[in-house]
Amino acid sequence: MKNVWFIRHAESEANAGLPTSEPDLIALTPKGHEQAEILANSINVIPDLVIWSSYLRAQQTARPLLEKYPDVPTLVISGVPG
Repeated sequence: MKNVWFIRHAESEANAGLPTSEPDLIALTPKGHEQAEILANSINVIPDLVIWSSYLRAQQTARPLLEKYPDVPTLVISGVPG
């Protein structure tokens, strides 16, 4: 049996009400980076695959998990057109 986790990106600048202009370049806030670290620390099973979108906030959310499990295969998908 496989487990599939769908994880939304951590808090982004847009979530925090900061001005943004390019959807694919919206970064995480300091709180979002902390949330991504907490998430990575809570996952104690080596994933078979990590998939994230090409959006910066998704990459930044995935980064701590990929640093924890550097040998896990990855797949980047194009961001969804707005």
